[in-house]
Amino acid sequence: MFSSFGIPGLLMMLLWLLPLALIVILVYFLFRAIDFMRTKTRHDEMILEKLQRLIELQEKRDN
Repeated sequence: MFSSFGIPGLLMMLLWLLPLALIVILVYFLFRAIDFMRTKTRHDEMILEKLQRLIELQEKRDN
């Protein structure tokens, strides 16, 4: 496949693909971090809602 390019051509092609691969990896981890923060926020909101319900039930019980 790369026989017409020879070794220098293959190295140049790999050096050209390296920045592209790094960009793809960085974008992947960026989206993973964003998704993690959204999931964590949703989880925190669920915990807060449960705590508020428990506080309301405790207040009703105290009255």
